[in-house]
Amino acid sequence: MEHVIEWNSFNENKNELNIKSYLKDIYIKYVDYVIENDALWEPLWSTFEDILPTVTDEDGDDEELDLENFEVLEVTEDEVVMCAGGDWQTPVEFEISLKNNNIVLNELSNEFDDGMSFFEFIVEIFDGDTKNIAYKKYEHYWKTTWE
Repeated sequence: MEHVIEWNSFNENKNELNIKSYLKDIYIKYVDYVIENDALWEPLWSTFEDILPTVTDEDGDDEELDLENFEVLEVTEDEVVMCAGGDWQTPVEFEISLKNNNIVLNELSNEFDDGMSFFEFIVEIFDGDTKNIAYKKYEHYWKTTWE
């Protein structure tokens, strides 16, 4: 199933249609909030929450996909592959990509896989920009809190 929102509705820089760059900008903007509140994935979740799929719970009822169990599997310039699902939900693996200047969520499977750590995600979206002050803050936070 495909879910779509207009890219321009959440991309302030309409000339740069690149999910990885957008995520980097968001994680730079909210670096202090993320670290102070231990809200590692919140900027990612809030970016795409309007297009998350509806899933079936253990009673067969439809409900919003719960991000209680959540993994980022892959990040490229044009897509983010994730999986999620609440304890009593059928898990969903999905990709978010760009198509015709829209953000599109495609459900891939009903699988749940282990993904990257938060810091691996940061390394990926910062794409070698290790001198960036936000990157350095995340690196310090990760090493002093999670390692």
